[in-house]
Amino acid sequence: MNRQEFLRNLALGALSLQNVEELATHWVPEKNTMTQQNESFSEVIIIGGSYAGLAAAMALAVLCAKVLILDAGEPCNRQTPHSHNFLTQDGQVPAHIGAVARAEVLQYPTVRLRKIWVSAVQAVEGGFQVTGAGAEVFQGKKLLLATGVKDQMPDLPGFAESWGISVLHCPYCHGYEVKSKN
Repeated sequence: MNRQEFLRNLALGALSLQNVEELATHWVPEKNTMTQQNESFSEVIIIGGSYAGLAAAMALAVLCAKVLILDAGEPCNRQTPHSHNFLTQDGQVPAHIGAVARAEVLQYPTVRLRKIWVSAVQAVEGGFQVTGAGAEVFQGKKLLLATGVKDQMPDLPGFAESWGISVLHCPYCHGYEVKSKN
């Protein structure tokens, strides 16, 4: 096994380790019963295609892993006018940051991105089966969840529409810009 294969296998195996004692079992190639010739088979399926999911996809792509990103296209920061406290991106529109990140990640030929809602995930022999909207099925050896958070809004008129704009919840994202405002 050469260095690239070693690092690739280590990265792929480490995604599902429960504890250090299991490391030894991941050095032995697993029998995979899923059809790897199938176009919907991936070594890693990432659910969530915003910053965390894209960063994970890039880390796997440089190891030449076959990666599928499934994303509904509704990041929690979609109505935030500007990103702050993010090195090299301070003041940028979050949608722009995401678009640039997607373009960079999709330059790797082993990465695919599908805009789709995930409706079910099931563990199957040899990995996972992910069902998307419209009953489309994807299979992968590993599963990485990068779905982020969903903010729970109180039922107040205008609150949800103002979230991230004038209703500010994060001092790291907006504190400096509003420090002298009441």
